[in-house]
Parts: sequence; structure tokens; C-alpha cells
Amino acid sequence: MTKCDKKKECFNWIQSAWDFVGNKFSPLANKMWFMALIIIALLNLDYGVGFTAVNIQLNVKETLGISRNNEMVHNGIPVSRDENLKDTTNLIIEDSMGNQVPATFEALSRWAGGKNDTSKEIQWLLVSFPATVSANARNFYYLKTGTPVSRPTKIAVTDNTNDYTVDTGSAKFVISKNSLTLFDSISFAGNGAVILQNNGGSNSTIKGQPVASANAPDSVIVERMNDHYVCIKAEGDYANTPVGSPPGWTGAPDHQKPLSYKVRYEFYAGSPTVVVYHKFYWSGQQGSIDYGDPISLDNISLLLPDVVGYVSTDVYADASTFYTGELSASQTASVNQKRRTLFADPHIAKVKHGTKSVTTTFASQPMLINRSDKAAVAVTIDHMQYFEPQSIVTDHTGKITVNVMSESQKFANYQGAWARIGISAMESGATYEDTVSENLAPLNNRLFAFPSSEYVRNSKVFLELPLTPSSSSSSELQLYYDKLKAVTETTKRWLEKERYHGLMTWGSLTRYASLNGHNETGSGTGWDKIYSGALNTDYHNTWKNVVFQFVLEGDASNLYDLSFMGARRMLHTQIIQPDAEHSITQMGWGYCGYQKYRQDANSSHSYFDNLYNYYYMTGDMEVVDILKVAVEKKAPEYTRDKEGQLNDQVTGGSSWAAYVGRMASQFASIFHFIGHVYDAKYLDDFKHMFDHAFSVSIVLLSNGDGKEYGFVSNETDVSSGFASGQFWMSSEYFMHSLYMLYNEWGDITLGSSNLKISRVYKAVINGFVEYAAKVHADGDGTWGGTWINRATINYSGNKIGGSITSVVPIAGSDPRIYVTGKANIVSATLRAGALANVSEFTEFGKQGLTWLVDQSTFLNSDSKPWGKENGLLYIRLHHGMSYLDQEAPPVVSDFPAPPNLRITRQGE
Repeated sequence: MTKCDKKKECFNWIQSAWDFVGNKFSPLANKMWFMALIIIALLNLDYGVGFTAVNIQLNVKETLGISRNNEMVHNGIPVSRDENLKDTTNLIIEDSMGNQVPATFEALSRWAGGKNDTSKEIQWLLVSFPATVSANARNFYYLKTGTPVSRPTKIAVTDNTNDYTVDTGSAKFVISKNSLTLFDSISFAGNGAVILQNNGGSNSTIKGQPVASANAPDSVIVERMNDHYVCIKAEGDYANTPVGSPPGWTGAPDHQKPLSYKVRYEFYAGSPTVVVYHKFYWSGQQGSIDYGDPISLDNISLLLPDVVGYVSTDVYADASTFYTGELSASQTASVNQKRRTLFADPHIAKVKHGTKSVTTTFASQPMLINRSDKAAVAVTIDHMQYFEPQSIVTDHTGKITVNVMSESQKFANYQGAWARIGISAMESGATYEDTVSENLAPLNNRLFAFPSSEYVRNSKVFLELPLTPSSSSSSELQLYYDKLKAVTETTKRWLEKERYHGLMTWGSLTRYASLNGHNETGSGTGWDKIYSGALNTDYHNTWKNVVFQFVLEGDASNLYDLSFMGARRMLHTQIIQPDAEHSITQMGWGYCGYQKYRQDANSSHSYFDNLYNYYYMTGDMEVVDILKVAVEKKAPEYTRDKEGQLNDQVTGGSSWAAYVGRMASQFASIFHFIGHVYDAKYLDDFKHMFDHAFSVSIVLLSNGDGKEYGFVSNETDVSSGFASGQFWMSSEYFMHSLYMLYNEWGDITLGSSNLKISRVYKAVINGFVEYAAKVHADGDGTWGGTWINRATINYSGNKIGGSITSVVPIAGSDPRIYVTGKANIVSATLRAGALANVSEFTEFGKQGLTWLVDQSTFLNSDSKPWGKENGLLYIRLHHGMSYLDQEAPPVVSDFPAPPNLRITRQGE
């Protein structure tokens, strides 16, 4: 379209709009409307690649009680499609006084497209900018369009032949490309003094084997770099190989895999601290996953380079538990979160300095500071109190060892763990408070910028969400919000009571749990009881409930203490860790869970919703590293033929593959995620999963009342007499995934019968309301009645358009739908009311919400933590609650749509 064509279309639209307002409003209103329309038209003609007046308020709340001065915010924020934001070039950040703050931006994902498709609107945006917030206070910053100011404080990265040199402006770090020395050197920028130099490294010790050092890295790359943030990744192996006892191991050398490492170095502009994100893992003995005894690792350590000109040591467990001073020959100083000998033993953190020592319960703010006469180095471990056994140790020469595993732990096949360490180069006289502010605080709870709950709700990035309740909100909404927060508080108490602290356990949840009742945490008494005996998994994406709570209340502390820990546990421990060859098909996904995260090998533990949000909120590239292996393994089984093309939607895929169950929905979600953040082709695989489902797994039938009834089956043969899938499971997974598709791509047609999403959604809910809720003898069609969970569907004619002859309940396990299962059907019913414009669904769904909050099961928030029951009850309820206080927008059906103009700047 030429510029002349654009003008013609624009003014034709203005004329149509003028005719409309002339018939609808007063003369004064006419003038106001007309001026607004002209302004819109002119803006469309005169401005850049998509006129977008972005102005998003970002709330930054300090939660540790530690004032932050120019601390680098670095997190993802959701962006509404309505912003029409496709390019980051003209984005800026302003503080509450209107002063521009230097900032950098990266598109993490885009609406209905790959992250590099600049024709699509940005959906998640990674923002980096310095923020200042007083202790326990909140400040506001604003994401806007504008002309960026120059950025005076930038990270400088020099790519040398043998190393990378990173200068943050406050410290300089040299990282070897040839060996895992951690650092060749670290120097303090204030006076240029080198504080650490030479002899760094990393060691691992397998029980029964000698100490082994890290081999030279296979690769050292700059993984992400902008003016405010740099991440360098080094990965390789340790020089030792575990030997377990899986029955599937043949003894062949290529079945033995060494311990491996990944080290990510994270740098922030202006900061004297580097975050060392250290992952260690065992990619197993090929061919055995869920059986065999785990191996024992005795120690994993990081050795910092030697301190230059060492003078003295300060060591802290917290602000009131510490020692300072010089060390004599052969003396050491340390802070140690010790491993319990027996599970019921008390937690002990020990601070030692030479001949002096003191104990406390937890090292909640650990720090070891070694000083020279010219500079100081400060070291801490992220959330050390949760990850026993860990320690930070120095000898009398100032040599610092960070034991990320200081005592024995057990490892199963294809399993890993992690630690995040903060290392700061500071002036020699830096105080403990200085090191906490510059190192511990951002390591544990970095300032987090996020839009208001109202903006997030309207953005639809999280699908539908309620507003944060106010005094005018309904009692149901207020109760839901209060109970949501109460479950999280109960979870914290439960984790303390059940002693989930541990390098291999914090971040886990068990299936059934109660503060004062039955807990599936095992019956053992040893220190490894939780790891070996608990039924651990993120059942039904339970940890994501904490993310929804954060969106509503704006306090990121639960993200850092709970949700992010759960994501990392899934990422590093429960997911089958890939080897370099990606040698087995289960790599990269949650093949199993429960005891040792490996007992229940039922292929459906890929509960990744919290993990996806963790990536979008942090940008942790390890999520992409792992899950891209999963899609590589799953696409040939579900969506791609031997040539790599999309397969036939009726006959393609493995003979055993189902496209509507829990496992299928989990794999669809992995395609969806990787398609958004890594390789856009997998978005086609995501949609193709529904082409398959609509072609082979859905029937749409009538019963003579003028309505259409839909049934979903895990079976590939849905001729008359087929068994439906579990109704609650279909709603929880397939229908939710289908709504995700609708939310981005609209009401598209799918499958061999060209069925629209809205048609299928409406029909399936009709089936729930008319049959699942009524065919049981005690099924009265109300939410409180007895709903059947599965049925045999008999019909005549075709599977699309045929006639129902009978719907017969199926007995067996779980024949009825519990309150927890009905919760997600309530939300699906409300969605169907909006999607298909069926007021009866909307009314029935709202009745369901009222019924739910009256149930005793809903009121168990003071006794039951996040787990299978509360997780299942809440995980889709957030979406349903959004319909309670939702005001319908005015419908003006005859208003002309504005032209779809591509906008160019003047002079282009």
C-alpha cells in the first residue's frame, strides 16, 4: 500500500466514523469525536513502525529490609498485545520524578510468533535498569516510548585469545577459556588492586573415589550480553565417573557418563559482584532411569583463586552471629550449614574462626570476607539456610573454598543440583552491611520490577486473572484471595515442620500433605528421608499458584523463596538431564517423579508451567538448554515425519500417541514454549497437536434438543462404544491448552473436519453440563450433585454430526469427580460462556464459583500446603475468578473498524 493509499483508507475511515457519531451523539460530542479521529489518523500516518504510546507502570518493592542503591533490576515483564510493541529501539525507563534511567531491553517472546519475528507483538520483555528503593519501601518506574539517553555505566567485555575480561565499572573479572579456574583474577576498580589471582578451580568427590578436578571446559561462550547484563557460560566434565547399579547397565564404557558441570557467570553494570551459577549433574548410565541404587557424592567444591596480600577474615551466619580478625598458621574460618545426622535432629549452622566457634539454627545471611590492605573479597551462597550441607571456608592464607556440597548426598541417574554464589571485590574497609547490600541482597532477592495486577490482567499474558480484591469486591473473590495467601503461608510452615531443607530437596512438594495429618514424606529416620522416601513432584503445576499470588499482591519474596526454587528443582533434579549425545528419548522432560524423583516412571511428570514462568521472569537460559532437547525427542513421536515435516493429522505420529490427555498436553506446552523462545517452527507443532486431536479424538453429537455435545477420548478409535477421557482431566489439561491456543491465534479451524475452537469448546461444556452432571443416580445437574468422571459413549451415524444413543458411566477407580476436579470445570464453563457467547454457561459457572468457596475443601488453607489437592483446586480457579467482578464492555457492533495501517516515519 502506498502512502497515498494509506491516506485514502484513513480518511475513508474518518468519514465512516463521522457518519456514525453524527447519528449517535450531540453536536459537541461530534466535534470531540471528530478531532480525536483526525489525531489518530495523523499519528498513524506520521509515526514509526507501529505507533505505540507505551506507558507501563513498574512497581519495585524492597522485601528484605535492606536499602538498595542503583541495584540492577533484571527480570521479564508481560506486555499486552494492545501495546503493539514490536521493537525495543525506542523504549526507555523513567523514575517517578520523570528522570530517564539508563536501560536495556530484550524480547523474550512474542504473541503468536517466534521471538525473532519482528512482525509480531512482544509478549515478554526482559528489562534491565538500576533502581533505588529504601528498605521495605516501594518505588515506581515507567516503561515508555522515547529517545534513550546514553548509558554512562556499561559492562565492557574483551574477548581475548585465552580469556574473557569483564569490567562492570566497579570490578574486573578475568575468566579463562582453557581451564575451569573460576577466575584467573578479580580486581577492585576503585584502586585497581588485584584481590584474587591464580590457582582457582573446582573439585568433585564420589564416595569411594579420590578427589577429582574439573577438566578443561568443552566450551566457554558469551551467552547473553547487553550494556547492563552479561552472562558467560562454561561447561564440561569432572575427571571422575560414577558407577551405579542399574540393572539395565551392560558395563559397556559408552554407558558410563562422568559428572558434568555448567557454570554461568552473571555480571551487572556498576556492580562489584559476580553471580556464579554452578550446576553439577550426572547424565547417568545409558539405558536405566527409574531403577538402581543412587550413587553417593561426598563433596562438590569451588576453589577461588589465591587472595593477594591477605590480612584478615570476617565470617558471619547473620548480623549477630560472627567473628572477625586474623588467623594464625594452620587455622581456618568458616560458616557451615551442617547436614543433620538423623532427620529429626535440629538444624545447626556453625561459625568458626580459629579456635572460636558458635552455633545457631540457620545461616540466614552468611558472608565470608577476606581482606588485604588494598581490597576485600566477600563471598556468600544464595539461600544457604535451605540447602544443607553447604559451607564457605578460608585457610590462614586467605584461600577460599565454597563447598556447594560439603557432606555426602545421594544422586540418581540423570540427576543434578545447583548453587548460586555471590563473589564481590570491594574496598578493604567494606563493612558487613556493605557486603549484604552489594552481594547477599541482590543474590537472594534482587529487586523485581513488575506491572500492576490490573495491567497484567488486561494483558491476557496469564490468560484471565481477577483484579486484586478491594473493599467493593465480592465476598467470594475476597475469600479466594485470602485463602490463596493462607495456603502459601501454610506451605512455609509445613516445609519447616517436615524439614525439607536440603541440597536435593528444597523446592520439592509432596503429593498429599497436611500440617497435622497424613504426609507422604516417607517413614525413614535418616538424613535422606525426604529425598529417598517422599513422593516429590510439582503435581498439577502447583508451584505456579505462587506466581499468580505474586501477580495479585506484588511481593516477590515468595517467588524467590518458593516458586523459583521449585522451578530450579524441576530443571536441575527432576528432569532427565541430557548428555552430550542426547542418547535416550526421555532426556529433557519429566519422565518420572516421586521417591528420588525417579520412582514413578509414568511419563507424565512434565509439570512445567512454573518453569516456563521462571524463564520469562528471569531469562535463565538453562531452561531453554534443557527443554529444546525435549522437543527434539518428542516431535518425531507426535508431530514430525522422518523428513522433519509436519505429519498427517489423522495417520501420523506413533501408534501409541494420544493427543488429548495429560501427557499430550504437557508435550504440547513444551512445543508452545520452545516455539516462542527458541525455534518458531515448534509453534507449528503446538498447533498440529490440536489438528491431531480434532481429527481423531473428538466426537460432536446431537440428542434431538438442538444442541451439540462434545466428548474427548484418549483412544484413537472413537467409533460408537468408545470410552471418554476423564472429564476433569480433559478440562484440566486439554481444554486449558485449547484455550491457550485460542488466546493467541483466535478462533481458528483445526483438524480434518475444519472445526472451530469455539464450536468444540461449547460442545464439550454442553457434554459436561448435560451428561457428566446428570447421568449418575445422584446427579441433579447442580455443582453439588454427583458428577461422573468417565463414560462409554454410544451413538449412531458419523462422529461429527451423529446422534447419541446412550451415555453409560464407567465404574472403577475415580468414578466420580471430586471438588478439586470440579474447580477446573467451573473455569472451563465460564470460558465457554465468554468464548461462545452462551449466557447460560456464564450463569452456571458463577454458581459454581459460589458453590466452591462454600466447600470445606476450599477452607483447608490453614492445614494443607501446596500439593496435589490445593494445587488442583486453585490452578485453574484463578481464571474462573476473573469472571466474578468482570464488567462487560459496551457493545457497539456498528462502529467501523480502524484501518490496518503500517506506519512509517516522515522522511523514510
